[in-house]
Amino acid sequence: MKFIKTLSMTTLAASLFLIAPHANAQMEAAKQENAIYMSVVLVDYKPGMREKAMMLVEEKFAPASKAADVPGPWVMHFDSGKWDAAYFWEHKGGYADLEYSTTPDDVKWWAALVKQEGSEEAAQKAWDTYMSYVATSTSVIGHHHRMEGENDE
Repeated sequence: MKFIKTLSMTTLAASLFLIAPHANAQMEAAKQENAIYMSVVLVDYKPGMREKAMMLVEEKFAPASKAADVPGPWVMHFDSGKWDAAYFWEHKGGYADLEYSTTPDDVKWWAALVKQEGSEEAAQKAWDTYMSYVATSTSVIGHHHRMEGENDE
């Protein structure tokens, strides 16, 4: 027990020694430069449902994004591994966008889907149909640093 206490005190002292020079330096708040913040949704569709899901995205969800004038995701279709697709959603407002449970773009997109489908019920049916094709999904967040000469698109 005495060994653990001594080890803990030594670790604490070493940590303070390493942090102290930085704490005394003039510190300023700084955001990451040239960073693109994204959420990535990885999707595994049920067996035989990948093409149906992709068709629904192409025929219903993408047109709703265009009509709402909101950016759709960048999509990667996987040819190997556990996941069938990854949907990359950029957060123009950085991580602050994650404070929303429903973003303003989500609201515009849903309104466009409702208008396109003719009713709230029909839009919900399209969404429920898509979700019925999904076996499992997960999401992660991260950022990418633009390299010199890399464009915004």
